[in-house]
Amino acid sequence: MSKEQEIAKSIILQEIHQIDSKASNVKENGCAACHVLFTLVTKMQISEQDASELLSEILSKDPKLNDLFIEMVETIHMKQRMMGVTFSIKTREAKDRYVDSNFKNFLEELSIDLANYVQIYYYVNYFYHQFHYK
Repeated sequence: MSKEQEIAKSIILQEIHQIDSKASNVKENGCAACHVLFTLVTKMQISEQDASELLSEILSKDPKLNDLFIEMVETIHMKQRMMGVTFSIKTREAKDRYVDSNFKNFLEELSIDLANYVQIYYYVNYFYHQFHYK
C-alpha cells in the first residue's frame, strides 16, 4: 500500500468513527459517503476524481473497512434519517423504474469515462509515435 493510500485509509477510518460517534458531523441532509469523500479532498488536497478513485480502491481492497463504510452510510441514511422508508413503501414498478434509471445513469457515466480514456490513449499514442520515431 502506498503512502498516499495509507494516509487516505487513516482519514477514512477516522471519519467513519467520528460519524458513528456523532452523526451531526454530517451536515443536515448531507450525504455521509460524500462527507468522507470531501474530507479526503480537503485533507489531502486532491481533486474529487482522485479522491473518488482512492476511496473506491481502498474500500475494494479492504473488506472490513468497506463493511464499516457501508454500515456507517446505512446507519445515517436508513436508520437515523429513515430515508429507506420512502423507498420501501413504493410499488414494485416504481422501485424497478428507480433502479433502472440509476443503472442507466451509471452506464452513461461509465461510457463517457471510457470514451474520454480512449481519446486520451489515442492522443498519447499518437504523440508518442510522433516524437519517438523521429
